[in-house]
Amino acid sequence: MKILSLFKNKLIRDLAIIICLLVILPMISTSYFSSLLGKAIIFAILAISIDIAWGYGGILSLGHSVFFGLGAYAFAIMSLQGGSLFASLGGVALGILLPVLLAFLVSWFVFYSKSSPFYIGVVTLSLSILFEQLSIRLSSLTGGQNGLTNIPSFPFSGSMLYYFLLSLLVLTVMVAYQFVKSDMGKLVVAVRDNEERCKFLGYNTQWIRTLVFVFSGAIAGFAGVLYAPFDGFVSPSLLNFTLATEIIVWVAIGGRGKLVGAVIGALLINILSPIFNDISPYLWQIFLGFIFVLAVVFVPNGLYSFTGKAKDKTTPYKIVTKAKDPVVKQDKGNDVLVIRGVKVAYGDLTILDGLNLALRSGELQCVVGPNGAGKSTLINAITGRVKYTEGSITLEKEQICAWSPQKIARSRVARTFQSTNIIASLTVEENLQLASRKGATPSFYKNGKTINLSSSTVRLLHETKLHEKLTVIAGNLSHGDQQALELCMVLALEPKVLLLDEPTAGLTLAERKKIGEIFKSLGRDEGLSLMIIEHDIDFVKEIADRVTLLHSGKIAMDGSVTEITSSNLVKEIYLGGRVG
Repeated sequence: MKILSLFKNKLIRDLAIIICLLVILPMISTSYFSSLLGKAIIFAILAISIDIAWGYGGILSLGHSVFFGLGAYAFAIMSLQGGSLFASLGGVALGILLPVLLAFLVSWFVFYSKSSPFYIGVVTLSLSILFEQLSIRLSSLTGGQNGLTNIPSFPFSGSMLYYFLLSLLVLTVMVAYQFVKSDMGKLVVAVRDNEERCKFLGYNTQWIRTLVFVFSGAIAGFAGVLYAPFDGFVSPSLLNFTLATEIIVWVAIGGRGKLVGAVIGALLINILSPIFNDISPYLWQIFLGFIFVLAVVFVPNGLYSFTGKAKDKTTPYKIVTKAKDPVVKQDKGNDVLVIRGVKVAYGDLTILDGLNLALRSGELQCVVGPNGAGKSTLINAITGRVKYTEGSITLEKEQICAWSPQKIARSRVARTFQSTNIIASLTVEENLQLASRKGATPSFYKNGKTINLSSSTVRLLHETKLHEKLTVIAGNLSHGDQQALELCMVLALEPKVLLLDEPTAGLTLAERKKIGEIFKSLGRDEGLSLMIIEHDIDFVKEIADRVTLLHSGKIAMDGSVTEITSSNLVKEIYLGGRVG
């Protein structure tokens, strides 16, 4: 019954149809066509590798052929020089291990350095050129320009070989599907679509990207290992940029980010290419280029999008309200977050100038000031989004100046952004589930349907009616609902310090009043320390324990609500009034 339930999923059904066709085709075709299908199946496995990296992970590799070629060369060299079954098995292991190691090195260089992740395209493109030249120069090992021939084949041939390759395609699809539909798969998509939000939920996004790229490289290497004994010949062309771009074309035309689209594209093009190349190779290449441009510009989801949208029934998520931990509350008024002499400057432009401020336990502190005063930069400095050039910030007497945003988030310092910052491509419940895990590594194969939330988060969900919209794609929510979702996400982190950048922007007066009550209860009942940047003075009067006026990167005034709102200095600087 569990297996039958899988076929309710459109992607699984479509893949099953393709597999059935591939099972039947050799029975009604020639041996030549069966051989052509076998090679197309290997290339479909290769296409799955780039779909995982690009379609799901957002990592566009322009040199994925390197991993494929390495796998093929590793198997060929080991098999030819060893001349035994054990040597061939060693070639299989090495053909997967070498691409994994190379993918890891590339990931470390790109994702863990200060360079932009977009450089992955440049780096992988350079690798394809480098490895092609190496394979030509190291002729004693690789056969040079002529490549390696007479590579030991599989111990079986004909239909048995074909169905063996088909079974490996099915296995690859199953492993890839289990990964992309797992909790880790949802996180991979989240990092692809909004890496910054994931960092501030406590996730190590560099490691996530590395994992995806290494996994993709392993599958590409595996495809190369299959190609070498199947074709019996490997050459530098398996490493070059031409094949790397062809893989991208297959996936783009078939449809990226769907697995089945990559399989369709690879099978279709590799079956048709030999046929049309015999007729007119130049016109065929021009036609493929034209279709690729059309797909990228007008049909970004590829041919697979024409099969219709999925209307699958999914298992609903279950929200579980967590019991309150027996936490020993700190005395109200103890300094939790202390800022001393913090300066943020960009060249000659100083945003924060020697700022001194303390956030106390159980206190709701509002920071006000005109536009450009440095309010958002203050939160950015605290949470590691920007680096300060002078001063120090301590969290419960521990310096956090060298901490990454994810480490600060895992230390229970949560924040919202001035512009709503959610994972727009995921549903409301998936956003909440990611936040509730607080940066912990999710499962690689399980698709959890439980969301453990604090009572305050559940309360906010009901107050804002979001509990009625859990299955809605977050990007389709109204602005007010997106604001509310982001608030729920940061509360799901169960923070001890909560930094909110204009959290009520876009909300109605009634919604503001409800959320204001929740903010006050978080400080009063749960001992949270809240710093709220707010422009609405009336809202500040209702909720604040203490107000800080920021002006030109400095603290102009700090005191009670009454002291601040009645001050002539505030009227002059912030409210636009005149003194005297």
